[in-house]
Amino acid sequence: MPDNYLEELPTSINKLKNLLRLTSEVNQLRELPQAIAELSNLTVLSVSNNQLSVLPSNIKHLKNLRELDLSNNQLTTLPDDVGELKELVCSVT
Repeated sequence: MPDNYLEELPTSINKLKNLLRLTSEVNQLRELPQAIAELSNLTVLSVSNNQLSVLPSNIKHLKNLRELDLSNNQLTTLPDDVGELKELVCSVT
């Protein structure tokens, strides 16, 4: 979903239980819905070049996440729980 000027992701995104990759670069996202943490099979989350200033506190539930790209956002801190993502091998912030 890159380059679509999206301002938000639907909370119903949690219905995509088998989603492996979520790429939503170059949009206008200000936050990610809490429901994103229900995507238990997600291995790649790329949301670079948005307006994110905070991550959902429950992001630690993405236990299969291997790649996380948060570059070029408005983030000043990451939740401590990001350290609980044991499968994470590539993180760009």
